[in-house]
Amino acid sequence: MSFENYKMQSGYDTTNSGLGSNSTVPDSVAQKFNWGAFLLTWIWGVGNYTYITLVFLAIQFLIPLLITISIPYITITSEPLFCIISVGSVIIALLLLLIGLSILFGIKGNKWAWQNKHFENIQAFHEYQKKWAIAGIIVLLYLSILFLMPVLLPVLMNGRHV
Repeated sequence: MSFENYKMQSGYDTTNSGLGSNSTVPDSVAQKFNWGAFLLTWIWGVGNYTYITLVFLAIQFLIPLLITISIPYITITSEPLFCIISVGSVIIALLLLLIGLSILFGIKGNKWAWQNKHFENIQAFHEYQKKWAIAGIIVLLYLSILFLMPVLLPVLMNGRHV
């Protein structure tokens, strides 16, 4: 077997990744869920030249903006309950959209990353995406601890004052 044949069979330095829609995405890449894209969304997108994920960032900024803009309107309107329900419904819809986008990024992430960024071989691609997944899990754990601290700290302190 020649070295060229070996390279073709092993996936060594024969990828056409990074060529956009002209890239042929291998099945071993396309069929896996991308946890880095799911957990880190737009951050992963920038690192993998997949800028469609910036839509997620725009929606993330839209939610607090919507809340900020609607608060004065709710206080001066004659039907504040209706306004609160309307704004709340929009915010819930946007949050569901963010969850849906995260799932979409997880499903399509490997394909997009393969098409948008060059990798020497399939193994290098999987190693790179594994690092993103680990980073996503670390961020998720950190944020979970950060948001649970106000609940857990009093329980852990068992009523003692600090």
